[in-house]
Amino acid sequence: MTLTSLLGKVSKRVWALTAIATATVAIPAGLLAWGPDRPTFTMAHPSDHVTFNSITDNPVQGDERNFVQIRNVTTNSKFSESESLVAGNEYEVYVFYHNDAASNLNDAAHNYKGIATGAYMKAELPASVAAGSTGTINGYVGASNSSPSQVWDEATVKNTTGGAMDIRIKSGSAKITNNGKTNGKTLPDAIFSTGTPLGYDALDGKVPGCTQYSGYVTYRFTADQPNFTVAKTVSAHDQNKFSENVDAKAGDLVDFLIQYKNTGTTQQDNVVIRDTLPAHLSYVAGSTYVSNSATGNKFQSIKADTVTQQGVNIGSYAPGAGGFVKFTAKVDAESNLACGTNKFTNTAAADTQNGSKSDTATVTVTKNCVEQVQACNLDTMKIETVDKSKIDNVHYTTDLSKCKPVEKVQACNLDTLKIETVEKSKIDNVHYTTDLTKCQPVEKVQACNLDTKKIETVDKSKIDNIHYTTDLTKCQPVEKVQACNLDTMKIETVEKSKIDNVHYTTDLSKCQKVEKVQACNLDTLKVEMVDKSKIDDVHYTTDLTKCAPKPETVVACNLTTGAIETVEKSKIDDVHYSTDLTKCQEQVCRISDKTIVTINKADFDNSIYTTDMSQCETTTPPVTELPHTGISDGIMSVIGAGSLVGVTGAYLASRRNAR
Repeated sequence: MTLTSLLGKVSKRVWALTAIATATVAIPAGLLAWGPDRPTFTMAHPSDHVTFNSITDNPVQGDERNFVQIRNVTTNSKFSESESLVAGNEYEVYVFYHNDAASNLNDAAHNYKGIATGAYMKAELPASVAAGSTGTINGYVGASNSSPSQVWDEATVKNTTGGAMDIRIKSGSAKITNNGKTNGKTLPDAIFSTGTPLGYDALDGKVPGCTQYSGYVTYRFTADQPNFTVAKTVSAHDQNKFSENVDAKAGDLVDFLIQYKNTGTTQQDNVVIRDTLPAHLSYVAGSTYVSNSATGNKFQSIKADTVTQQGVNIGSYAPGAGGFVKFTAKVDAESNLACGTNKFTNTAAADTQNGSKSDTATVTVTKNCVEQVQACNLDTMKIETVDKSKIDNVHYTTDLSKCKPVEKVQACNLDTLKIETVEKSKIDNVHYTTDLTKCQPVEKVQACNLDTKKIETVDKSKIDNIHYTTDLTKCQPVEKVQACNLDTMKIETVEKSKIDNVHYTTDLSKCQKVEKVQACNLDTLKVEMVDKSKIDDVHYTTDLTKCAPKPETVVACNLTTGAIETVEKSKIDDVHYSTDLTKCQEQVCRISDKTIVTINKADFDNSIYTTDMSQCETTTPPVTELPHTGISDGIMSVIGAGSLVGVTGAYLASRRNAR
């Protein structure tokens, strides 16, 4: 890209940097503390690889190696290489970044080699600047694929007062400015410790090459002269002999004492004392005590067990006042400690509105390990290093001559086809054989690995045109494209040959997030979360009442049709439906045998039944003579009574059958 075309791509936002950088353009980079020493480039001849802040004629920034500046916000001064600290004043630091790779290296044709990946920025500030001294503010910019991997520059702050001046970073003040979507974003406070990712479209560490993708980060701090101290000491439990170090044994209890004192000239509120225990030391629950003016300067137990987590708030302190926090920790079991001297350094910190300070104390634990010696294992006939206590001249002896060398032979390794010197016992004709002809050199050829698409030198016997072929053109680079994986719904870079619109498609919109809704599965009558596209009112519906529990049903008489049906219990109203099933029955005359029967009204068929009950009446023959008396008459009476019983039984049976 030419200088003219490059400048044409720079937006008004980036040109706004001119106002910030004007004061620094004229300062020769050779006079400044930057590094490392690295190749430089120009706008007309940018870098052929990813590198940061190495152009010497940037029309906005000048020599990019000079990329850290500072100004006094309170006095509204211009950015420069140095500022004098004034108590209570606010300062702003400016850190410029630019990937100097040529813009044409950003495309796929150049394998995106011009795009910085893992790009980050880190800032370092002194916690305090001593009276009459100068502090250094460092800015670092780098990327995982840049060369050099990191560049740095510095600005300085001078303390011309008679007392130390503290630097108080304003949390959340770091902001990025560029032409991309990240413009104006607030960067995390990690920029002041481990560093934080940069980015153009997202804070993802990706910064393409060219001026239009450059930018800068600003953050602020105040100069303050309030001060305080924090001191950490340790003692054997309940001994009250506190010092910076204590000797202890595995499993011992130790007491830690943290002293805070306000040595500044202003009150400090909501002072928090917190402690970071190292591995092999564990906090003893309920062991935290606080002593200050509020407790009558006597230790009082507190309920919170948070001193080794977020800390404990011990209140507010006027100049000269202070307080103490004490708690107990336990040393780990001996089995978990390393042999020799173990030093466990514990760090305590006091957090105030004027910053944080820390101090350490050390617990020293010595683990005496068993003496070890070289011995002959009489079971395996091998020389080993073992505990001295194992020497019993049965399984182990210090007489190493007992472990005479094992007979060795030359053999062919049938797995690697190499001739080796091995123990004779390994000869099994499976992995090793004394037939050295088995390890004769195998003819090798260059072949295309059809599985990995890489050219390799392999045994000629492997050429099968399935996994290997001597046709090296088969290993030509495969064209790759971005595609939507229709199985995982994720965008991937795959071989173009995989595009089949079944598993992969170049329509990236197919990988957009599918909207989910609650729906009633009409097949299982269960409520499920499904893709909105499945709503078809055949298998799924958003009417969740369709999945409500089925109503209770009963057998009832339909008073309209006379049929006995199974219906919802709620329909029983004695108008249309009744649980009295007899209301659906009636007595009729069965025409075929002139018998009165009871049937369901719905079963009535006028070809089989009639409601004309007269058709089932029986005709009684007229009496032709009067009955006789005597024995025969008595017998006939009995017979007549029996007939009456029989007829009655037949009638009852017919009634049961009709039902």
